[in-house]
Amino acid sequence: MLLLYSDNPSSRLAYTCKVIFENLCDVDYRLTVSLEDYSAHRGPKINYSDVELEGLQIVPCGLLGESGIGWKTPEHSVYRNFPVLFPNKGKLLPFDVLASVFYMISRYEEYQNHRGDNYGRFRPEDSIALKLNILDKACVNRWVIFLVDQLNLLFPSSIEGIKKDRAEFSIDIDNAYAYKHKSAVRTVASMITSTFKPSEFIDRLYVHAGLRPDPYDNYEFLEKAFSVINTQVKFFILCSKYGPFDKNISFKSPAFLGLIQRLKKWAAVGIHPSFASNKDKSAHMEKSILENLMQEEVSISRQHYLMFHLPETYRGLIEMGIKSDYSMGYSNAHGYRAGISVPFPFYDLEAECQTSLILHPFQFMDAMYIHHVPEGQKKAKIHVDGLLQEWNETGGGIHFVFHNEYVNNKKQGDWREFLATIISKTR
Repeated sequence: MLLLYSDNPSSRLAYTCKVIFENLCDVDYRLTVSLEDYSAHRGPKINYSDVELEGLQIVPCGLLGESGIGWKTPEHSVYRNFPVLFPNKGKLLPFDVLASVFYMISRYEEYQNHRGDNYGRFRPEDSIALKLNILDKACVNRWVIFLVDQLNLLFPSSIEGIKKDRAEFSIDIDNAYAYKHKSAVRTVASMITSTFKPSEFIDRLYVHAGLRPDPYDNYEFLEKAFSVINTQVKFFILCSKYGPFDKNISFKSPAFLGLIQRLKKWAAVGIHPSFASNKDKSAHMEKSILENLMQEEVSISRQHYLMFHLPETYRGLIEMGIKSDYSMGYSNAHGYRAGISVPFPFYDLEAECQTSLILHPFQFMDAMYIHHVPEGQKKAKIHVDGLLQEWNETGGGIHFVFHNEYVNNKKQGDWREFLATIISKTR
């Protein structure tokens, strides 16, 4: 058993240790405030205090003993050729690794920065990870590896490192069908608009005539493609009223019900809370609609447009009965938003407590390369190879997000083949 001593215990410290030693490393550990217990312990131990004691000392910077949110950006330095936060004069670990991990996984910086993008979302360019050029690195994993290495130098072979988990895949259904199963008003309006785009107009006519498949109807391909991997694929379905940013087919459509029943036979189905729900608080109603269609409880979610604000959005999900959320990533940058590659509990900084909501970070989303990156698929291949290398080097998991509508997007290359290639590389 690993014993960690602190003369200033806190909910922040307890939470950080849980994520490091349970979520990342699966280590049997215990916290103590007793110097007698610490001195008597003969196994691996960590001294998280300013007092010099035997074992591995981590000098606290003070962050884990505080409450509330400060405004100072953490200092940084380099250790083993990698950026670290909260540097100090520690002999074996010259930075406060526990505070560094907490700063990243609590998303402390997102409370500090309220500027936001056009939609009010936290911007990757405001993150300390991008400023240090490590957004594409699992920095939390790497810092924990440093910690484990030093523990094993003092107490040989006492702590196992980060295990490698399976790759995960999830699909967002923002618009179940491109042309089919829309209302008469939407269908007529779209036909009129598409007269200015001859190729689209012809495509619509062929689809409505039954001569071509709907370009967004890629569900048979997806089921077959994912049948070769030993992991449950997740679909997040927009189930809301029609709006400027929420344009799925009607949830009252028989085709919508049929699709949900079809998907739930081989995948997990979760709610995709609408863009509008961030203002009109309709997410609870949308979840109830999906549950009625599925005839079972919905416990997983991902925010449409990745719209979430801390801590309000996550508090709302908890009140709704959501157990796991999959929004922790960026729509316009690849990499590790929270610096970590495994699921971890949400810590409510304003309430100063760990919550029941589990956050599942993702590192790659196809929409970024279609909407934000020139030569999208070429860059995507480079980024995926880098993420796969990071996965192999630092352990934990890796999560890829796709959309049903983009899998068949021929404008920027064959995304079906691209998805199939990723699946083959992660098997």
